[in-house]
Amino acid sequence: MRKICIVTDTASGLTSNEAVVNNIVLVPLSVLVNGKEYQDYFELTYNKLNDFLRAKADIKTSQPNLGLLNEVMVNLKSKDYDDILIFPISSKLSGTYQAFALATVQNQMTNVSIVDTGTLVGSQRYVTLCAAEMAKAGKSKEEIINVTMRILRETITYVLPENLDQLKRGGRISSSAAILSGLLKVKIGLVLGNYGDAFEKFATTRTDERLFQTIFESMKKEGFNVDSHKAYILHAEGIPKLDKFISSFNRAFPNANYEIYDLPSVIAAHAGLNTVAIQFIQKL
Repeated sequence: MRKICIVTDTASGLTSNEAVVNNIVLVPLSVLVNGKEYQDYFELTYNKLNDFLRAKADIKTSQPNLGLLNEVMVNLKSKDYDDILIFPISSKLSGTYQAFALATVQNQMTNVSIVDTGTLVGSQRYVTLCAAEMAKAGKSKEEIINVTMRILRETITYVLPENLDQLKRGGRISSSAAILSGLLKVKIGLVLGNYGDAFEKFATTRTDERLFQTIFESMKKEGFNVDSHKAYILHAEGIPKLDKFISSFNRAFPNANYEIYDLPSVIAAHAGLNTVAIQFIQKL
C-alpha cells in the first residue's frame, strides 16, 4: 500500500488535534495585525482575533509565511511518502496554492499534487478529511483526487455579514456588492460559488428571517438535498443570529446533516464579527 500524506491549511478550520488524529499536516496561514505577523490558529486564536476586530485594528491576511512553508516542505521531503496531496484554500481567494507550488519546485519534489479546492472552511475541511480517510483505507492518489474533485463540484457558500466593512477593506467583495455597504437597516446576503474570486451580492431584505428563507430557497434550487449533502454552519461571535438561523434551517430542512463551527481567524478577519455563514457540499 502506498504511503500518502494529506496536507491542508488553517482556512479549513481544522484544529491541530484533529489534524494529528487524522494524520493531516496543518499549515498556518498568516494574519497581519497592525503590521505584526501571526500564525493563524497557532499564534492568533479565535478569541484574540475577535478582540482585534472589536478594537478596529488594521488586519490583513496572507498566504503561509514562505520560510515556514519551506520548512514544512523540507520536512515532508525527508519522509518516505509515495505521494503528498495538498488541499489549500481556493486559489481565487489566496496565494496559498501558488506558495505551495513554488515551495514544491524549489525543493525539487516530484511526489506532490496540489488540489485547488476552489473553496474554504467547511467544504475545504470536508474534502481534506475525506482524503485522509481514503488514504488510510489504501486508496490511490488518483482515486482520492477523482473523488474529491467530484465532491467539490457541488459546494456553495452563503454569508450573512453584520456589515460589509471588513470584506470591503480586504477587497473580498465585488464592486457591485461593495455599494451595499452604505445602506442602512438592510440585511445583506452574499454568495460565493465554487472557484469564485469574490463574494457577490445575493439578496437584500428587511428582516433576518426573510434573508434566511431566501437562502434556503436558493439552496434547494442549487441541488441541496438532506440525503446527499452535508451542511456547515459557521459564525464569528454571531450567537443570537446563529440561534435564529439554526432554528429556521431545521424547519426548512428536517433531518439535515450539519455541523457548527467558529469561523477560522483568517476568515473572520475578512467577514467581521456577528457574521453567520452556511455552506453545503456533496457527501462522500
